[in-house]
Amino acid sequence: MYRIYTLRLLICLAVSVQLAQAQTPGLTTPSAAAGRYSGEVANTNQLVLGIGATALYDSNAFNTPEGNGQAEFGATPRVSWDIAHSHWNSVFSYTANIMRSTRYDFYNQTSHSLTASFGYQFSKSLSIDVSDRFAHTAEPLYTPSELFFQQPTPGAPNPSFLGVPAILTSNFTTVSGQYRLDARSSLTIGGNYSIQRYGDMPGSLLSSSSRDSNAVSGSIAYNYSFSGRTKGGLSYDLTKFTTPIGYDTLSQRILVNAQVSPRPSMNLSVFAGPNYISNTLTSIVNGNSIPVTSVGWSWSAGGTYSWVKSRMTMSASVIRQVSDGGGLVGTVQLTSFQGSVAGKLPYKLSGSINAGYNLNDRLFLQNAGFQSPKYGSAGATLTRNLRRDLTASIAYERLEQVLGLATTAPWIDRDRVTISINYTFTHPLGR
Repeated sequence: MYRIYTLRLLICLAVSVQLAQAQTPGLTTPSAAAGRYSGEVANTNQLVLGIGATALYDSNAFNTPEGNGQAEFGATPRVSWDIAHSHWNSVFSYTANIMRSTRYDFYNQTSHSLTASFGYQFSKSLSIDVSDRFAHTAEPLYTPSELFFQQPTPGAPNPSFLGVPAILTSNFTTVSGQYRLDARSSLTIGGNYSIQRYGDMPGSLLSSSSRDSNAVSGSIAYNYSFSGRTKGGLSYDLTKFTTPIGYDTLSQRILVNAQVSPRPSMNLSVFAGPNYISNTLTSIVNGNSIPVTSVGWSWSAGGTYSWVKSRMTMSASVIRQVSDGGGLVGTVQLTSFQGSVAGKLPYKLSGSINAGYNLNDRLFLQNAGFQSPKYGSAGATLTRNLRRDLTASIAYERLEQVLGLATTAPWIDRDRVTISINYTFTHPLGR
């Protein structure tokens, strides 16, 4: 999915929900696992089918200083299956986005998004969770935000998309196991693996494969519950980023984290700690491969805030950590700001607004005089329920980016307006 450019048919709303779910690394909620084991979670087995029709206008189809606009039309079939029992739960969802451009054959593509997760509670003390998020698309705004909601997670995909459009294939797999040592403390061990693959765009002067990256990470965390509303802990994680052109990075962090819930509807998570970074660049000299390594200390920190009310959800996050290039060659020190508000309005309306800004400091070529690539986005969505299973929505998205390829690199602007109608059929399956 190389940065799965979200067609964000309702992705604004998805962003709002998923940002609210973001958690600090190594911080988990043992009470939820205990509830699942004790049978507090009601059994469910639900199948959801849907189909959507979309029309949109994009002012800058190829992310260039001089924009080339296009209109697109398409359909979005989707299916999800949600099962929850006292000891285990699973979620499977798939969405296809079949789009046709009025001007450019490159956008006559079918995008795919697949999410699967499984959790099992072996006992009151031991649980395991596995999830996988896959996407494949050529749509610069079709970036299923479920791929990026775990921003603090080491090795998670960069939410930026920098550079010319490309067919992006992305996969992010996470595995974690938690063991409750006693009523207040727990130990969590986990690992993540992600791939980013960019396919060449017709006429591109630079091979998109040079932007590819792999990331694999492992982590261990100890958490302690000081009270029903305050938790804290210590974690260590190691992440290895590799690229096909030999720009490799090893990141190691020791983080102190805390989670505070001033009230049941409000949650604040923070983390901070030193970050040891080792960069390796493989150079070819007289036909011989010569690795050049630079090492140093930096810092990593961040926080997420969420406030969930009956009619409104608010969330915000600030994260600084090593990440893939988001379309750049090599790795970056990513500083990401994200925020969203979503809620119900009168007359069967609901709406959301969201904004984000990502600063990508290269870990290679730091002293080459280039600007730090920047990526900003903002959007709003308004949805009306026409009937219980039928909705219509209109969305506006604004994107801006600076590639940072020169000291005077220009801002590249992009606007998109989307109108869509969606039908959803929900059917409970047999117990």
